Amino acid sequence: MSIAETIPESDYDTLKVRMTASDFISIDRSAMKRLYIAQSRPAVLPKYGETLRKAIEGALDDSCGRSLAEAVDVSRPVMLVIDDHTRGTPTSLALEVLYERLRSIGVSDDQMTILVSAGTHRPMNAEEVRSKTGDVGKRLEIVLHDCSDPNGLFLAGKIDEIPVWLNKRLKDAGTVIGIGSVVAHKFSGWSGGAKIICPGLTGYETIYRCHYKSIVEERIVPGQRENWFRSFINRVGDLAGLKFCINFVPTVGGIVGVAAGEPWGTLSRSISLAENAMSACFPEKLDLVMVSSFPATTDLWQSGKGFYIGEMLVRNGGTLVLVTPLDEGLGDHPDFIELLDRKPSDILGLLDSNKLSDPLAAVAAYAIRRIGERCRLRIVTSNAALHGQPLLGAPITGDLASVVLEAFPSGCGSAAQLNDSYVLPKIVTKA
Repeated sequence: MSIAETIPESDYDTLKVRMTASDFISIDRSAMKRLYIAQSRPAVLPKYGETLRKAIEGALDDSCGRSLAEAVDVSRPVMLVIDDHTRGTPTSLALEVLYERLRSIGVSDDQMTILVSAGTHRPMNAEEVRSKTGDVGKRLEIVLHDCSDPNGLFLAGKIDEIPVWLNKRLKDAGTVIGIGSVVAHKFSGWSGGAKIICPGLTGYETIYRCHYKSIVEERIVPGQRENWFRSFINRVGDLAGLKFCINFVPTVGGIVGVAAGEPWGTLSRSISLAENAMSACFPEKLDLVMVSSFPATTDLWQSGKGFYIGEMLVRNGGTLVLVTPLDEGLGDHPDFIELLDRKPSDILGLLDSNKLSDPLAAVAAYAIRRIGERCRLRIVTSNAALHGQPLLGAPITGDLASVVLEAFPSGCGSAAQLNDSYVLPKIVTKA
């Protein structure tokens, strides 16, 4: 499809739901009376090469607000903040272009540090670090953020009664520059901008408390521009000294666009690009929604974001199916997995008890379990080691057809297939 759109009547007898970049699960669509298919807009730019380099250079030349030269204090340290292995941002090429620009305005290698924004994710291995940082990583110091290391953090202040613990490398930086991607996000509406700082470079307490407020106290949906968490993130970015951003808008197989400049202006421009590339309109909520988690395939902590996208589209009492390879299994938050089979009220009780070793995992589990209060949740994966394991009230399986038949033995009235997790569903009814 040339743009993100829905197709009410497919010409294909066999429906193929994406598992990975090249692998699909086939299912007979004849059991579905009404089928809608959506995916994000095809790539305009590749993820690497001269064409993308020119696009990055063009974004720097047409920056939002101040130019890079105006934003950088050439007399003080410069932190180059990048996302980690869980994101497909073309950071190595962005670092190359950024490094060349910084050198041209008088910033030395000794002044620059690459700081990896990891949040609560596992540390990257050596190969992942090489892939994310490229040749520039051979010249500069690379620091992997650890949200649980008190020796690597400092208290920058409080925002809305939440203590803001930041990576201590930010304390003495003259300029902080973030490189990341912009996609629809449950907790903050959109990623991008200062989200590279919060939660990426904050301490565990900060991450937990802002996510708790976002999920338990607020009502934020993917694609929502204005919300409490985004405001909190922006203020943390200011505390951290974030002065400049390069933000990519990704899609399956490449990039839709890139913007650069002051954090808020860059984010706003990127969101406009993303809304055009990712939005898919539907006339109604549906009985069955099948969401490919691609490209968030690492583990259930990452892939589970597909549930938040599907939540916007599934009807009360319907079935929401997450299709994902789960490359690294269920992930490294065991409390998250255990709590996915608890009631939302029970999870809140455990959070209130302050006895959990990983309360952030409970917040994430609560968010998904709350969806499961109004619809059936199922996981279909190609990771055979997980088949048969009970989770969310039913066994994990590799057989999508059996899940559909079990949910709708007499046939499904309406269904949707979202071929990647970048898709942003919107319900648009005729006047």
